[in-house]
Amino acid sequence: MKQLGSKKTCMGLAFFLGFMWFGAALGADYPAKPVTLVIPYPAGGSTDMTIRALVSGIKSQFGQPIIIENKGG
Repeated sequence: MKQLGSKKTCMGLAFFLGFMWFGAALGADYPAKPVTLVIPYPAGGSTDMTIRALVSGIKSQFGQPIIIENKGG
């Protein structure tokens, strides 16, 4: 007796449950708390200014504050 039908059923069920979990993850509010962005260069450099300009453009879309932390050296 072949068990091909039961393998297809199990695979279909796993696929369905995976998509249900993925859909629940998409519906969650992300991020739920403030985001800390670490810049591995000292403050005031060109990298710091570029990142700060990019962050100021996306702050309104995130819905949470973005904290920039410089850790140079």
